[in-house]
Amino acid sequence: MPRPRCCDLFAPDAQEVYPSHFETFVEPGDLAKPLCGDFRPGHFRDVATVVCKLFNMVQPDVVFFGQTDFKQCAVVRRMVIDLNLPIEIVTVPTVREQDGLAMSSRNRYLSEDERQRALAISRGLSAALDEFRSGERHVEKLIAVAKKHLEAVDRLQYLELVDGDTLRTADSPLRSAAALCAAAYVDSMRLVDNVILALPTR
Repeated sequence: MPRPRCCDLFAPDAQEVYPSHFETFVEPGDLAKPLCGDFRPGHFRDVATVVCKLFNMVQPDVVFFGQTDFKQCAVVRRMVIDLNLPIEIVTVPTVREQDGLAMSSRNRYLSEDERQRALAISRGLSAALDEFRSGERHVEKLIAVAKKHLEAVDRLQYLELVDGDTLRTADSPLRSAAALCAAAYVDSMRLVDNVILALPTR
């Protein structure tokens, strides 16, 4: 298959990506387990596989991933390192609506009332970030600050402060950069968001 040019739209059909008798997958290992992996078994094996295939088909030099899906960014970055793919992965900061809600195609399906409740996610994360910037370093206290706001959602699936590279629970008090990640349901809509808690450089 010729490498697509920068001005081409690459839109393969399912048969081209997954031909008959396809049976080889990319297994991301322990990194697939934390956060969303606990609730979506097998999902990140599929993510790693299709992204790896697309990388091989397109052969990009640089790929941009949105920070909103922090877990996906971590899995893809680890795959590129482990499989020696000559690609630079750039994480793009989350783009937000004017009211603070992380941009997502799912937002259009929220009613006005549901949208107001969904704002609890970004508000909770923002409140914890403010506490962190004010000097708070204890994981339990930062999570508690965010959780107060998240009482407005219908179901909190997880709220965890994790190491940015391994996705393991961050040490308390924080001594290195970490990510506060949340997944919550507003009615039947599942939304994810996160903020980066980066220690000041000296």
